[in-house]
Amino acid sequence: MNVNAPQPAKGAFRPSEQDCRLIVDSIPGHVVTLTAHGDIEFVNQQWLDYLGKTLDELKSWTNGVVHPDDLSRAVATWNRSVETGQPYDSECRFCRADGVFRWFHVRAIPERDAEGCIVRWYGLYTDIDERKQAEDRLQLLLDRGSRVRITPGAPLFSPMCQAARADSPIKTKPFEPWLGSIDN
Repeated sequence: MNVNAPQPAKGAFRPSEQDCRLIVDSIPGHVVTLTAHGDIEFVNQQWLDYLGKTLDELKSWTNGVVHPDDLSRAVATWNRSVETGQPYDSECRFCRADGVFRWFHVRAIPERDAEGCIVRWYGLYTDIDERKQAEDRLQLLLDRGSRVRITPGAPLFSPMCQAARADSPIKTKPFEPWLGSIDN
């Protein structure tokens, strides 16, 4: 190894700020960076477009972006994260540019310097509205199911499920050979 050979400058392989912004703006996700104290400093273009807001409009919690029912919990959770340095992890509804609120999972993690002090927060907003709707439908079914009266001896499952029971008059292959053939 030639120690006298020219070495690339430190940071030569680091992408420029413009490159980073281009990368972050091109991903199909909603990304923000915040100061150590929790003030928004950067929001990727997808999030600005989704919300229909400018960066300056997003600098306040009272801009109508967070659903009113979620606002106090979201602010309290965020303040606790900023105070303790623990990652922010919450679910709340955000208002799309057309006025429709959708559920998001919000996660923000702190970047720390060599002394362990927070220098910046990085946040990711993931749309979970379809999952929340499915959970609500499932809960509704479960709530309805708790009011259903079950008649002793009445079938609880479809014939396919009953066929798997040992005492069923419908005979199928036992499960064990199927599992054994999977392992072979």
